[in-house]
Amino acid sequence: MNTLWIALLTAYLLGSLPFAYWIAHSARGVDPRSVGDGNLGAKNVFLNVGHAEGLLVGLLDIGKGAAAITFARALGLDLGALLVVGLAAVLGHIWSLFLHLQGGQGMATTVGVLLALLPRETLLGVLVIALALIVTRHWDFACGVGLALIPIAAWQWEDNPTLALYPIALLPLIATRKWMQTAAARWSHRRRV
Repeated sequence: MNTLWIALLTAYLLGSLPFAYWIAHSARGVDPRSVGDGNLGAKNVFLNVGHAEGLLVGLLDIGKGAAAITFARALGLDLGALLVVGLAAVLGHIWSLFLHLQGGQGMATTVGVLLALLPRETLLGVLVIALALIVTRHWDFACGVGLALIPIAAWQWEDNPTLALYPIALLPLIATRKWMQTAAARWSHRRRV
């Protein structure tokens, strides 16, 4: 097996680690898929299980995205390969091998991948998310503004246009997963009515 395939498999497995499920279940006996918006992510755990648990899930989900890129770099892979490895980590989170291909929306794992690739731009984006959240109290809006800032900043600060476009390529994964979960929740509600 060549180095790229090792990195891709590792990234997917790292992304698949369902920290939201494991932490919520072990701390409170709760399956995040059965509470709140049903998402296997930090925000749902934070709001419906516990603040400490949600923060821990967020940090671990960010960490697994960053770890996938760090591991691939240690293997000596080039930028193109790193971008594919980051995608594999996010896909692992969205379709977790450990939960029958169920997972979260991939927001925190995407942030982790971008943090490893574009640290300045991503930290700026996270700061904007935090400020927008304080001002508006609207999670989706705050994340949209902060994440949209990352490619704009990368376009200004990086010499490589591929790096600037990469966040734009990842964001539809989050939106698609969110749409899928919303549609599934509506379908489930209609069947119960």
